[in-house]
Amino acid sequence: MSSVIGKSFSKRNYDIPLNNDSGVRFLIILIAMMCFLAILSVTGGAIMYAISKYWTAGLESKMTIEIPAKDIEGNIIAREDMTKISKMVEKELKKFTTIKKVKALNDEDIKELVSPWLGNNKELPSSIPLPGIISVDIDENISNDEMEKITKHINKISPNAKIDRHEEWLSDLLRFTGALEYASMILIITIAFTTITAVAGAIKSRMSVHKDEIELLHLMGASDNYIIKQFQKHSAIIGIKSVLIGSFIAVIVIPALGFMAGSLGISVVPNFSLPKFGFYMIILTPAIILAIVIITSRVTCKGVLREML
Repeated sequence: MSSVIGKSFSKRNYDIPLNNDSGVRFLIILIAMMCFLAILSVTGGAIMYAISKYWTAGLESKMTIEIPAKDIEGNIIAREDMTKISKMVEKELKKFTTIKKVKALNDEDIKELVSPWLGNNKELPSSIPLPGIISVDIDENISNDEMEKITKHINKISPNAKIDRHEEWLSDLLRFTGALEYASMILIITIAFTTITAVAGAIKSRMSVHKDEIELLHLMGASDNYIIKQFQKHSAIIGIKSVLIGSFIAVIVIPALGFMAGSLGISVVPNFSLPKFGFYMIILTPAIILAIVIITSRVTCKGVLREML
């Protein structure tokens, strides 16, 4: 059937035979894998952010005081005496205005803390010595001088008491999670760059193969924008297929990885919920990949057509 430049009355999708090009399947698979990896990276970054916030909220502005089960002479402290010492330390700490909350853990609380190592049996033999544990909430702006004063008062009651403000190991942990977040961002940028490079290379290759058809369309009066739309529509269809495949793989693989991690029974990673922005970013990732494909196609076509003039 006849056709007018800019509007086709036939059943053909393109005036340029783009559907007959080889390598379309490879490009779809490549973009699909890039989409899957991008979703995986965004999910990993969101998880690391959620974990770091969880740990910070749980341990920031807190310190723990441990009274060892043995005194400085190496003798085991009886449980009754340990309870008395813990109560004395608790009473002494309440005198400081920079201390917001103090709680001496009882034997049941301590047994629950050590259950991952000694089992869930709370009826532990009396021969097993238990330390004294005191949980303390401190003021965020507490000074070093105030901390030294608190430490001296505690050491008067229990000379070998250990004070842990969590700052050192918590900061190391947060640096580690932060490094993983940055690594996921670098991976996402790399994926985007790879997708742009692959799409741009594919468009240039197709335009080179169909150079004669493009020149013929020009001679017939077709505008650059019309030709660009031909390639852009083709790229959009490839992009839609790719992100659907990549998203489908992600929907299967990511929950499976979560299930496998949960089945290991490791309690190091806490239970948490992803922040809302994390869910939004995961949902938007396929759309962003598709936008990259379409925009790259249009920009590349413009550049190649400009060179043909």
